Amino acid sequence: MRFVSLPTKLPPSDVTGAGHPTYLSYMTHQLLCNHNEKYVGKMKTKPVFCEADHGDDLAFTFGVPFASEASSDDFRFSDEERELSRKWMTFIARFAATGYVINL
Repeated sequence: MRFVSLPTKLPPSDVTGAGHPTYLSYMTHQLLCNHNEKYVGKMKTKPVFCEADHGDDLAFTFGVPFASEASSDDFRFSDEERELSRKWMTFIARFAATGYVINL
């Protein structure tokens, strides 16, 4: 599991005007609850070509795999996805606290 954060080529002007770098994250993990019948529950699976959709990272950012409701009949998360969420939340918290990208 690796996180990739890259400096953006066209950062927002309000940030660059202050001289601060901006970063872009790139998620490639397919949520199992979107693609695997074992984890889908009552939801429909997405087509194979939908890999990591815009916003899929929010489940990991806000710890949804750890919520008791997240293990309901609607959808489930794997142990690997809980670990991904834990690492991603740590990564984001360190970045928020320091302003630096610190790879795990």
